[in-house]
Amino acid sequence: MAIIGCGCSGGNVIELLISIGIGELILVDGDKFIESNLNRQIFCIEGNIEKNKVDVAAERVKSINSGLKVKTYELFIDSENIIELTKGSNVVVDALDYIPSRFILENAYKTMKITPLHGAVKGFNGQ
Repeated sequence: MAIIGCGCSGGNVIELLISIGIGELILVDGDKFIESNLNRQIFCIEGNIEKNKVDVAAERVKSINSGLKVKTYELFIDSENIIELTKGSNVVVDALDYIPSRFILENAYKTMKITPLHGAVKGFNGQ
């Protein structure tokens, strides 16, 4: 399973997947935590400011279940890399916050012939 975006929605999805013991996660995010993430992103604590989101997420996964396989990609998706990044995944979760990236992922869903899973957050409300 691949999670594209490890911030607000992605962090919560990852946290839940750790709990159910999913076997392998692919985490993709080119962003770092910043101070404004503190109040709304589960993996963002003061000590994680300026750290890569995928690295922090992978540390959290390993701290809860060291048996889970985790691949991390510290980069943003584009039309050139999305298929390779999600290769082998039968589920890809859209936890993105940037509309143009969502269109890239939507096109990849069609190419990979998998069902899209989408999430969005505003403040403390999720969809």
